[in-house]
Amino acid sequence: MPQNLQVTLNILEDLRFNNNKTWFDENRKQYDQA
Repeated sequence: MPQNLQVTLNILEDLRFNNNKTWFDENRKQYDQA
């Protein structure tokens, strides 16, 4: 699996379990990279 696809899947999984503004604000950089 390509590395960038794994990064995207990881951030989406994290977002699934932490779907709130505080988490999103803290992890915005990773989300934008995905």
